[in-house]
Amino acid sequence: DSKLMGLLRQESVRRITLFLMDKRKATLPAISKGINLGLSTTAFHMQKLIQSGFVAETKSRGKIFYVLNEKEKILGLLVQYRHSFLDELVDSFIDLWEKELKP
Repeated sequence: DSKLMGLLRQESVRRITLFLMDKRKATLPAISKGINLGLSTTAFHMQKLIQSGFVAETKSRGKIFYVLNEKEKILGLLVQYRHSFLDELVDSFIDLWEKELKP
């Protein structure tokens, strides 16, 4: 958990993580555009997530897609440490997630 939290404390990594939670899988250009971050910067952060095992690459029709591993664990940490992030994006995502799960 400490390795994951170390990554999630980085704003760009959080944005990538939330994007992949929402989209389930995406290409690098789609992630870059979706979070409004340069392609090379996005690739840099994606490599950290891949090397840590929290993101996996899958190939389909000649394209590389990225998917989150351990979504429940990541979501649990985002919810648990929500207030320490001071991040409107995290708050909005968790509010939406909680509304969808509650009857």
